[in-house]
Amino acid sequence: LARVLGVHPRVSGALAAAGATSSIAGPDDPLDLEIAEILSAVLTKPEAREAKLALMEIVGQLARDYLGPNASVYGYGSSMNSCGEAQSDVDMVIFYPEVQDDDVRFSPAFLSTLMDAAEEHPQLSVLTHRPDARVPILSLELLSQQGSRTGYTCDVSLGMLLPLY
Repeated sequence: LARVLGVHPRVSGALAAAGATSSIAGPDDPLDLEIAEILSAVLTKPEAREAKLALMEIVGQLARDYLGPNASVYGYGSSMNSCGEAQSDVDMVIFYPEVQDDDVRFSPAFLSTLMDAAEEHPQLSVLTHRPDARVPILSLELLSQQGSRTGYTCDVSLGMLLPLY
């Protein structure tokens, strides 16, 4: 694994201690165990990734319901490239190709429409709405089935696809 990923042998040992397979592993080495503990504490676990993808799906469905059936949601940033920590927020951009006029596409009114929809959704909490920012942003948090806070948050913007590249 270390050779494929270009990982330092010490990290390779830590990966092995965390359950990954490697031919260089030294699972009894104290430094390897310490690195494995740090990686386990900070890197995104499968359940966190699933929650973030669920948050993306909910936002995507709201976008299609309120902005049009061709609206697409794209995630980017550290939560999507697996470099973020477990509690890193998800950066999202909503794109709707049928709107070609940038003054309309980036209008805070579209973001306000999405905010109104999010306020009615049982699994979302609106954290902040910044319609006057250079890039207007809506920050949301995923709520559990019982309505309690999960800590999984996202920042949603409209139409600006540059971060995807």
